[in-house]
Amino acid sequence: KTVDQGDTWSVVWSSTTSGTGITALYFFSADTGFAGTQGGNIMKTTDGGVTWSSTDFDPSNDQGDINDIQFHDTDHGVLTTNYNGMYHTSDGGATWVAATTNPSSGQFALCYADATTLFSCGNSQSIYKSTDGGATWTSSHSSASTNVALGIDFLDADHGMVTSEDGQYFTTTDGGASWSSNTIPGQSGLMHGVVMLDLNDLFVCATPG
Repeated sequence: KTVDQGDTWSVVWSSTTSGTGITALYFFSADTGFAGTQGGNIMKTTDGGVTWSSTDFDPSNDQGDINDIQFHDTDHGVLTTNYNGMYHTSDGGATWVAATTNPSSGQFALCYADATTLFSCGNSQSIYKSTDGGATWTSSHSSASTNVALGIDFLDADHGMVTSEDGQYFTTTDGGASWSSNTIPGQSGLMHGVVMLDLNDLFVCATPG
């Protein structure tokens, strides 16, 4: 944690126990946030990381790593797991409900396009869409590629971008009804993230290729 714009950092939680590594993080404010673990637990803090509670959000099913956690507001959120599981909450993370339809391939990243519309991306450059707050998911894009899609961001319900490997990325202007594929020249690594500031100004990050 840093409180001086990144000049200094302090450890607010750590563990050497297998399966407790942090794989996802989301904060509402300087006080309240969630962390997902390798073992499929949800951790929560309400005091800026001084203390954390930890719960198994689905004791009946092993979900592996929590790959991403996103919230639209302090009540409504979604998470995705290593074993294709999608879950949603409407009570600020007190309880998590499994989606009634799940992607057929693992999803690594989530993004809200509006209050009830979400997109995810993952293995085989798959992209999935939900229009009911994460309760059900349908395929928005599929590919025969073995490459993964890792980064996703939406400006609104229509305009979004998904990043993959080897400089390849996908854009939509119609809410995922269709996707256009493009390539950043000279980029051959894994593009893990994308930020859309507006339709013209975008940033992506990647590993060296």
